[in-house]
Amino acid sequence: AAEHGVLLEHTDYVQVHPTSLWSEKPGRAFLISESSRGEGAILLNDAGERFTDELQPRDVVSAAIFAEMRRTGARHVWLSFERVPREVIEGHFSHILERCLEEGYDIRERPIPVVPAQHYFMGGIHVDSDSQTTLPHLFACGETCCNGVHGKNRLASNSLLESLVFAQRAADKIMRDRFAEDTAAHLATAARARSRFVAGSRDVTDVALLTGAV
Repeated sequence: AAEHGVLLEHTDYVQVHPTSLWSEKPGRAFLISESSRGEGAILLNDAGERFTDELQPRDVVSAAIFAEMRRTGARHVWLSFERVPREVIEGHFSHILERCLEEGYDIRERPIPVVPAQHYFMGGIHVDSDSQTTLPHLFACGETCCNGVHGKNRLASNSLLESLVFAQRAADKIMRDRFAEDTAAHLATAARARSRFVAGSRDVTDVALLTGAV
């Protein structure tokens, strides 16, 4: 998009997840859910000292972790589940427990090494409410675009809104424009044939009424 002069917006809005499982293995980082800190997991440095309020916003907690790593020269900090009841760990956090066991860490018995990781790109290609970019006929939705529903701290439900709602709005806009260029005669012929040109249950009769073509 940038190479073709399409307007970009808020390209500095990158959400950082505070706690991913630190590993020297290549590949994507495994995220340790923020709900673990909501249930009582705490962040510790190498000396076993708690250094921040874990329930602050993601960017604040991430900055605190980075600052502690710089201060101590550590490659990561530690996330301790010592305050989380065992039944909650084994029930609510069973997937995290399983993955950490694969890495050699039993979160029921000892802290795990964690480090912030890039999580979600909230800026991107500027779009309007129909997901249309500044380049004619180019639409964008999901994480690649910036439609203004996030701000600097994304909520999980907003990423569903960004992907599903704006994708539907883009599809509707594309089909409205397509049928607006058709003639009433073409639409009438297609309507008689009960042709279906759009996704879902709407047929061409509905589109004709929508566009005012008949």
